[in-house]
Amino acid sequence: MDGRFVANELLAALGRMLTVDGLRLGEEDNSCVLLFDGNLALTIEYDESAERVVFSIYLEQLPGEVTEPLLRELLAANFYWIGASGGTLCLDCTTGAILLLYGSPIVGLDDTRFERIIENLLDTAEQWRDRIIAHRKGMAATADGPAQPAALPEVPPIYG
Repeated sequence: MDGRFVANELLAALGRMLTVDGLRLGEEDNSCVLLFDGNLALTIEYDESAERVVFSIYLEQLPGEVTEPLLRELLAANFYWIGASGGTLCLDCTTGAILLLYGSPIVGLDDTRFERIIENLLDTAEQWRDRIIAHRKGMAATADGPAQPAALPEVPPIYG
């Protein structure tokens, strides 16, 4: 079956659950952007060459000052993807944007797994956004040193 067709079927089912009619990939760019709670933009893209769906969420800009503790925390979270709940925390060095990314082969995705991936990504993104803002405000460091990576959310890992 055509992967783009499957991706559009998954988006349509998600749209029905969210009461958003006509949710589908764009014709030109194979992507769809959803805004949650007015401040979390989730981009869902279909990568035709790899036959996978790629999810990305912009978290925040890298703070201009005291970035080493935050970068250490982000890097530690990517170790076996544990602190990112199966996703990857990334820095776009050209823009300074911090993003949460996750890719999944289209084969084997069903409505339930698709929704769980999105739910887990949003939960993880909210946690990391809060941590990044805390770093910006200088509240992440403790008397014992830099803050530890965020605890795992109560929901299963993204890939689970």
